[in-house]
Amino acid sequence: MLGVVMVMLGFPGCGEVLTDGRDARLEGTNRHDVAPARVVRSEIGNGLKDMKWEKRKAWYWYEEIEAKLKETARRFPQLTQLQEIGKSVEGRPIWVMKISDRVKKDEPGEAEVFISSGVHAREQQPVHFAMNLIRDLTEGYEHDKGVKELVDGMQIWVMACGNPDGRIWDLAEGFEKFRFWRKNRRMNGDGTMGVDLNRNTSWRWGGSEKVGSSEVYEGRGPFSEPESRAIRKFVDSRRLRSWLELHSAGAELFTPRYLTKGDWEAFSELRRVFHKAQEERYQELTDGREIQPAGSEGGIERAGNTGTLWQWGYYTRGIYSGIMEIRRDVRLSVALQHYPGAGFIEEEYERNGRGAILAWIAQSRYLQRVRRPSRAVGPWVTGVRVEVDDDVEGMSKGNGDGKVNAGETLELRVWLGNEGDRGAKGVWGTLVSESRKVSVKLEYRSGYGDIAPGSIAPGRFSPDANSGSGESQGNKNSYVVKVSEGAKDGDVIPMKLYVFDGERHRWEIGFELRVAGKVRVSQ
Repeated sequence: MLGVVMVMLGFPGCGEVLTDGRDARLEGTNRHDVAPARVVRSEIGNGLKDMKWEKRKAWYWYEEIEAKLKETARRFPQLTQLQEIGKSVEGRPIWVMKISDRVKKDEPGEAEVFISSGVHAREQQPVHFAMNLIRDLTEGYEHDKGVKELVDGMQIWVMACGNPDGRIWDLAEGFEKFRFWRKNRRMNGDGTMGVDLNRNTSWRWGGSEKVGSSEVYEGRGPFSEPESRAIRKFVDSRRLRSWLELHSAGAELFTPRYLTKGDWEAFSELRRVFHKAQEERYQELTDGREIQPAGSEGGIERAGNTGTLWQWGYYTRGIYSGIMEIRRDVRLSVALQHYPGAGFIEEEYERNGRGAILAWIAQSRYLQRVRRPSRAVGPWVTGVRVEVDDDVEGMSKGNGDGKVNAGETLELRVWLGNEGDRGAKGVWGTLVSESRKVSVKLEYRSGYGDIAPGSIAPGRFSPDANSGSGESQGNKNSYVVKVSEGAKDGDVIPMKLYVFDGERHRWEIGFELRVAGKVRVSQ
């Protein structure tokens, strides 16, 4: 039996490879009632006699990061502005530094770039790279022509430490004894501690670890953590062209996998200039131009990591985002890959870090920013209706009564229309929810093709990614969502469809699922 509900939405006439750094003796160290793992100099192993183990010069206490940022703001008041964007679970400030020539003015015409690091507590290289970048952009302003050009013509934002509590815990016993800690310091209520802040966004939340002791525990709901909420609020307050996250340790550059033609070309150029500035090219982890995961019609879902910050930034906000996984010192064991010495980190920064990051920043000036459309002029995409399929065919698994029930897997088809006076070309959408009562199991870009003024389109096929023509490739997938087993009758689950067209216009279309009920319009 086919159960389908159609709801009118007011149209007239009708988105890192996990490098755990764990070995067998580290299992269980995410439980706060277990003694932390310790590494001392004798455990480093052979082959390091020529290495200067000068951790004190490479690894920053959180208090040192904070003090150095404040000192930089004091020394360069004409170039820097330090902003607190939120607080951690334990109440510590999360700082972002703005660097620009007229730093106290908001200049909408200038491209804005966000460089973030320190989301994972144990990763030493990213924080050091971020602090070096701030140093080079400020101290180099007067004598480096290229730096001056960037600072004069752009607004650059740097977050050196997005997880202060975790960092303090990881290094609490000093630079010779560390805890391999990745997450924040949330008490999970089950004897475990910590949420992975890079699995806590609304994009694809619900597909990662739900066990609190896991290093990639995604939290009790999307954006459940004050640290991830602070980053979301900051990102939504700016007009970012690009966002580069710094992590370790892999010698890799991640960019989104599923791209339209225009974005594929833009990312290709970002990757090209990034790699050109490196002495040793990092591996490129993207394959480019499909809209959907290969084989998704057959039920393949959720390839790759879920809830990640950079992919949330791209698939829902339209920011050209990526991850730089900084190289590990191969002389160290896998367990020690996030803790190389000062000499190695500095050398890697100079050889493969500084130039590549500056090249990414410079290329961001040429990226097309997301456009905020006007209802009066141009295309204006709106929701028309939502179809809920809860039968037992395809990817849906329900009872066919046409209602949203706990535990069901539903196929949702959201129809769009164009109320504007100009056609919207190459339209696609990504579905997310910030409710923990649902997970979006298959959300990659339902394509709508070109939508002429006054017409409607179903989200049942993917536009041709290479041509941008909107021609059907025969993909009949809908958005697929799984309602939580714990959802109660009457619960309202808000959903949000982020819609873009080929000109990078962006719209948000909201609707609600009511458990034991039907879809309800929320806008």
